[in-house]
Amino acid sequence: MDTTPDGIAAQRAAQQLGLLTHAQLRSAGLSQRQIDGRVRTGRLRRTHLGVFAIAGAPLTWEREAMAAVLAGGMRAVASHSTAAVLWGFPNQERDRPIEITSPRARLPRIGSVRVHRSVHLDDADVRSAGGIPCTSVPRSLIDLTAVRGIGWLARSLDDSLQRNRVTVTDIQACAERLTGAPGRRPSVIRMLVAERLAVGGGRTESWLERTVLQVLLDAGVPPPVPQYRVIADGHRYRLDFAWPDQRVALEVDGYLHGTSAAVHHDRERDLHLRRAGWTVLRVTGETPAPLIVASVVDALAR
Repeated sequence: MDTTPDGIAAQRAAQQLGLLTHAQLRSAGLSQRQIDGRVRTGRLRRTHLGVFAIAGAPLTWEREAMAAVLAGGMRAVASHSTAAVLWGFPNQERDRPIEITSPRARLPRIGSVRVHRSVHLDDADVRSAGGIPCTSVPRSLIDLTAVRGIGWLARSLDDSLQRNRVTVTDIQACAERLTGAPGRRPSVIRMLVAERLAVGGGRTESWLERTVLQVLLDAGVPPPVPQYRVIADGHRYRLDFAWPDQRVALEVDGYLHGTSAAVHHDRERDLHLRRAGWTVLRVTGETPAPLIVASVVDALAR
């Protein structure tokens, strides 16, 4: 391990996408004169006031986001549209200005970066995505109620649930804890949460699963158990919907099942379940509602 000031600085920069703050350079043992010298020779490059990039560090959108967070000071995090990109919310583009949130009373000016202030930035609201400190999924969704429509918010919420990045309980807790702010409407998220809890006890994982469940209930099919956990052929699985007494399982395949790896996993999973005596049905968003109902009714009658 290189214990020289440059070595210590390089190790820290490796954890921050090739970036360092002035305070970190000084704590590594570099004097102000040495820092200035490295800037003159190109070994360091200023990206924002008090933030430097190591020579050779690739210029990426992620590094721009991290540089903005570091320039924001203590407890600053990527937020709003930038957090939406980091969490992979649907239809998010990277051509928007970087946005961060800071709890500081006096907000720093950071070039084209949009800086928000929040006195309610609790530890529960802060996570890391791709190594970049950012607002949590629930907090990001609530912040975005100021600028995004309810349809997009619902899709982003369901997508996050399907990817197991958050639970309904997490979102409910955040929405209950946060108060309204200029433009921010936690009540919208509370409404979406209540809607999901009303169907399937909040345990279905996507809008598609909730839609399929509603189709079954409207047709008079006996209510299934959502997210049923089972051990089959020595493997633990969680079924989208199950009728345990009849050993019938219904899997609702969303877009994440389209990859070859997912298809292979699904086939292997179905094989294990069938060996354990289960009937496994699969539907997608393109399966007609009458066919879904007929398939389940037929399986339950066997």
